[in-house]
Amino acid sequence: MTKASTLIRPLAARVAVQRVGLTETAAGIIIPETARKQNIGTVVAVGPGLRGEKGWEELEVKVGDRVAFSEHSGQEIESGGEKFLIIQEYDLICVLL
Repeated sequence: MTKASTLIRPLAARVAVQRVGLTETAAGIIIPETARKQNIGTVVAVGPGLRGEKGWEELEVKVGDRVAFSEHSGQEIESGGEKFLIIQEYDLICVLL
């Protein structure tokens, strides 16, 4: 995993996700990066949440959760030589157990 908590701090109800990509199949075939993009990733940082009547409302996801997200959601950024996807919490589809 990365030191994302020191590299990036999402604002409001956003989360930072690193994509989980398959680099090699069980048969040993190496998959190029252009074909690896999956809509699954690991949450590496979370914002404080949304401000509600009772203060900040925490997000439902936590650092370390594996999540699925829609294909065109979020903004891809690079920090410290690593790529992150910054996604609004409502663009996350589910937490994978």
